[in-house]
Parts: sequence; structure tokens; C-alpha cells
Amino acid sequence: MRTVTTQLPDDLAADLDKLAETDGRTRSWLIREALTDYLSQRREVERLTVEGIEAMRRGELVDHDQVSGELDAWGS
Repeated sequence: MRTVTTQLPDDLAADLDKLAETDGRTRSWLIREALTDYLSQRREVERLTVEGIEAMRRGELVDHDQVSGELDAWGS
């Protein structure tokens, strides 16, 4: 495992310390979990973006009026 050093604003560090104490976890564990979740979400956004661009290039588009109509049908 590699060590990474960062600086946090005082309020964020205090929140981290409080959560670590409440959850009985280390700051390192919480940061690792948060970063793992963040990177996973970013990979998913990137995957969906590429998928959307490829669909657009294939001409698989839905116009705004159709989307609005479907949302209205859902009661949004």
C-alpha cells in the first residue's frame, strides 16, 4: 500500500475526526472508502458518457419533446 499525504481545511478535518470516532474507524479507512466510492462513481459517469456519445453517433437520439412528454406522464 502507498502513502499519500494531503491537507484538509480545519472544518473538514474536524468532521473526519468526529466521524472516525463515531464509527470506530480510522481516518485513513474513511478517506480510503470515500475515495474508492468517488472513483467508482467517476468511472461510471465516464462509461455512461462514452456510451451516450456512441449512441448519439449511431443516431439513437430522443428529442426534448418526447422526453418531456414521458416525464409528464410520470407526474414529474
